[in-house]
Amino acid sequence: MQSMKPSASLQKGYSNISVSSEGTPKRVYIKKSKYSVLAVRDKEQCERITDEIELYRLLEEGAEDIRAGRTRPFDIVMQELRMKINGEKL
Repeated sequence: MQSMKPSASLQKGYSNISVSSEGTPKRVYIKKSKYSVLAVRDKEQCERITDEIELYRLLEEGAEDIRAGRTRPFDIVMQELRMKINGEKL
């Protein structure tokens, strides 16, 4: 869901442009003349989007490791992790 607000809303105060995370995601576009110049989202939405971008970055980093051959057998990695958790030397 989205709404369109005139740029004068910024001058009238925060309550005129605030967005709510209740229910469906909402964004507010601030327009000047006939064009949107700013999009406002609530904090939770921004954090979710930032987290998704970071996840995609990590997935791409992992895919690059696979392409470059920087991989190790799963069973060996798990064995090393178990040893580390149990405080054993590798």
